[in-house]
Amino acid sequence: MSFAHLHVHTEYSILDGFSNIKNLVKRAAELEMPALAITDHGTMFGVVDFYHAAKDVGVKPIIGVEGYMAARGMKDRVPQFDKRSSHLLLLAENQIGYQNLLKITSAAQLEGFYYFPRIDHDFLAAHSEGLIATSGCMAAEIPRAINQGNLEDTKKKIDWYYDVFGPDNFFLELQEHDIPELLDINKALLELGQGGLGGNPGNLLHSRNDQQPWLQLGHLFVIQTIMQEYPHVDARSGLSQHISHVQGGQGKDGQDQQGGTHDQNGDTGGQLPSVEPREGLPDQIGDLVFLKH
Repeated sequence: MSFAHLHVHTEYSILDGFSNIKNLVKRAAELEMPALAITDHGTMFGVVDFYHAAKDVGVKPIIGVEGYMAARGMKDRVPQFDKRSSHLLLLAENQIGYQNLLKITSAAQLEGFYYFPRIDHDFLAAHSEGLIATSGCMAAEIPRAINQGNLEDTKKKIDWYYDVFGPDNFFLELQEHDIPELLDINKALLELGQGGLGGNPGNLLHSRNDQQPWLQLGHLFVIQTIMQEYPHVDARSGLSQHISHVQGGQGKDGQDQQGGTHDQNGDTGGQLPSVEPREGLPDQIGDLVFLKH
């Protein structure tokens, strides 16, 4: 059975991803993957490089983003309510979807930025055409509601995404990592998906397997944590001591590994070359397991 990674962070996910784009697509080609997505945190800076690199090695590029959903409105900025946001995985199905991704990431940076580049439900609904959405990772709205034991809220959130994106463009994302909570989340998603929602089995990819990922990512997360928790402190100050803890296996666990941010959106406008229409969808999103009664 062929497989395609649809939730992938490259080096453009600042302080979170570590995968060099050319090496990433080369490895995907070596594993005979038919397609590969790019879903960096809040940005599309790497999309053009990724598109051409993937085409060069015969891998179908899937353009996406892991955005941030505001806790309330994207222009609300009260720390006790709005500091925390949820992750949101979006993939472009066609040219319209690609253009909507550009609008979403641009508005998130220029209008919704508060700790992270955010959008809200109203903005997403207004720019949902041509996009495929998933229930996301553990930091997304639906898994968080499951993790909190709030089944009614979980159902409401699933219904909202289902209504906005439709039955063909909203999927439940299943991941398998060595995280105990994921077992309960996956079980709940499988049960909730019995009504006919699609299931998207996949794993969150931050680094290629031959890059000493835990060591390298540990360094990034240390810097990220310092910058987020102590914004008034120079992240370089005392960094060697923190990195030595990571190398010794004493790094912090359970951090909300959200990506870095920029002041300006660097997306390129205009047409994305040769984006296949809906007919190419099976190749675009790899093999999906549809959950039926």
